Amino acid sequence: MKVGATASGRGRCSRAALWSHSARGRHSRAALWSHPAALLLALLFLLPAVGGPGRLAAGGGYTHLLPETAVLRGSRDDFMNVTYQVAYLKTHPPKRPAVYLLGGSSGRECIDGGPQLAAAVRALGGPDVDAYNLSSQNQNFAQSLAIVDNLPKGSAVVLVGVNENRFGANPWRDELQLGGRELVLDSPALRRFYRRRGLAPDAPTTILPGIANYLQGYWQAHWTALAQGRLPDTPYVLHHYSPDYVFSPAQKRALVQTWLSGRGERFVRNAGYNAALLAELVKLGQQRGFTVVLFDLPHDFAAIGHSFDRYRAAMRSRCARIAARSHVPYLRFAERLSIPSADFRDLDHLVKPGRAIFQAALARRLVPLLRR
Repeated sequence: MKVGATASGRGRCSRAALWSHSARGRHSRAALWSHPAALLLALLFLLPAVGGPGRLAAGGGYTHLLPETAVLRGSRDDFMNVTYQVAYLKTHPPKRPAVYLLGGSSGRECIDGGPQLAAAVRALGGPDVDAYNLSSQNQNFAQSLAIVDNLPKGSAVVLVGVNENRFGANPWRDELQLGGRELVLDSPALRRFYRRRGLAPDAPTTILPGIANYLQGYWQAHWTALAQGRLPDTPYVLHHYSPDYVFSPAQKRALVQTWLSGRGERFVRNAGYNAALLAELVKLGQQRGFTVVLFDLPHDFAAIGHSFDRYRAAMRSRCARIAARSHVPYLRFAERLSIPSADFRDLDHLVKPGRAIFQAALARRLVPLLRR
């Protein structure tokens, strides 16, 4: 499937806007390069890239010099949080078997956290593991593949969360990952996937656009601290939603209708393309020696009812075929948990205590996989 055939005119305009740089942006970057602290950050990113994208993919050395709190653009900077975690793992590989959870914001919110998931596995009699939630806002399969391409070798389970939203991701947005946007990660495997299919011929061949985008955003977020000669200290906040801000039943019904007229249409257009990308992700994970597991992300089924049945059946059929061909597990327990609607902020994002319910169910299914 050609990207041009699936991306709408609106998508092409959006892509052009995302790659363009305004005069104001050029002015901001000029100010950025003039500050020593920002220059240090730039050098830490750019020096590994001098020898080519492969050098950057094997890098991560900047995590020895800077804590994550110094490189985030904000407390909810999902993209840099995941980028930093992956870079840190390259230079500090887990000493125990690892569990990596990949997904969009639904994956980010579905468990209390990586350490908590590891503790739940131990409490159920499973082995000691190090678990990491590498989910991020609107994470598409291209970004998940880039993460898998950069994880350190070693014994690991890669949990790939799936839902209808992820199968509706637009190809033109996925192309941004080739240039290191929004995750500042280079992925030769993702580039090969596009090249074999004749897709994205005009996309960048390095992640320098992503590095420049990150540095511009960093300057705009922290120019006051940088002007004072200090690096910022920004702790990351994993969970963006709490029980204090849960949508009402009427609001959730409205969200269902909005989804059907928006994301539902994108699902129809893009599901085949995303299934091919997911199959490539699974193949790459296996080639790198990981145990790959597909699992359904949580949904507020009480609010959705049967409205998504058509899309969910199509998604599950594709995932089941990929799992069968690749001989990987596909876990479909989310619908059987009967998590109350009050434990969902909207249609996809769990809040307390729903996260603990889903986390415990996921841990129960992880234990036998880890024992094997």
